[in-house]
Amino acid sequence: MTGGQRRDDERTPPLHYSITPIFDMTSLKDKITGEAVHSRLLTLRSYPAREGNIIVEGALRDERYRAVFELSGKKREPGVIHDLVIRLLVGGAPFRILEAEAEMLRVPRELCVETRESIRAVVGIEIRKGMK
Repeated sequence: MTGGQRRDDERTPPLHYSITPIFDMTSLKDKITGEAVHSRLLTLRSYPAREGNIIVEGALRDERYRAVFELSGKKREPGVIHDLVIRLLVGGAPFRILEAEAEMLRVPRELCVETRESIRAVVGIEIRKGMK
C-alpha cells in the first residue's frame, strides 16, 4: 500500500459501546425502608374579612414520630415540636398587609415565644406580582 492507505486487515476494529447508567434508576420512593420519622405540614388558608379584605392564615406543624438524641446527649421524645399559626389581614389598593399576628401553640423552647412579636414587622408591606 502506498501513502497513508491501510489494508483491510489493518482497519481499526469497530467501537462497541455499552451504556452504563450513571444513576440508579430505582425510584427514591422504592428505597424507603420504614415508617416516617418526622413530618412538617404547612397549611395556607384564605378567609373573607370585613371591608373587602382577606385574612390569610398559615400554619406550620412539626412532628417527631420517634425518640431522638441531641448532640448534647439529651433525649427528645416523640411528639409535636412546633405548632405555629400566623394570620395576615390583607387589603387596600394596592394590596398591603394591614395587620399581622402569630400564635405559638407549641414550641420546643421558651426562647421561641420571644420571636412571636417579630411578625409585626411585615405590616405595611405591599403584596404585588413577583413578590419574593
